This record gives sequence, structure tokens and C-alpha cells, in this order.
Amino acid sequence: MGIGGSISFSERIAVEKEDKVYKRRFNSSLEPMKVMLVDLRHTLTPEAWMALVQRTRESVVRNPDQYIEGSNDLPPGDGYQRIISLIFDEFLHDCAIR
Repeated sequence: MGIGGSISFSERIAVEKEDKVYKRRFNSSLEPMKVMLVDLRHTLTPEAWMALVQRTRESVVRNPDQYIEGSNDLPPGDGYQRIISLIFDEFLHDCAIR
């Protein structure tokens, strides 16, 4: 750790590299669910669809072992929650520009 409890530049680079590996793996595991959500977008109202996406995100965060392959190897602490939220944020962004 750097001065004052902050992480050093090299530690931050290592964390970002590790995050990319986890993100790629999580994305792969969540892809079938994202495809299903995209399909449901055409049959649900926008409000109902957004509520479904939010419930899905919360469920994945609470129960990663049910959704993510190899979930016995999650990042330490709440790192996996941040990565899952990032994946869903990117998913919503991608859906908005389609």
C-alpha cells in the first residue's frame, strides 16, 4: 500500500488487470441471461423491463454462485459486486444505443 493507505500505481495496475480477467469471465457466464433480457425487452413495458434488469442484477450480486461459473474464485471483498455492477451498467448502456 502506498502512503496514507492508498494503493500504489503498480498495485492499481495489478488490480485493473485482475478486474479485466474477472470481468471477461463474468461476462461470459452472464451472456445467456443478457440475451434473455434483450429478448424480453421487446415484450415488456420499459418500466417492467428495467425493474427486471435491476432484480436480476441484485440477484447476481447476492448469489453469484448461482450465476457465475467458477464462483468459488471470486475477487476478494466486494470486488465482484463492483464488477457485476459494471457489467450491468455497460449492458444497459448498450441497450440504450440500440
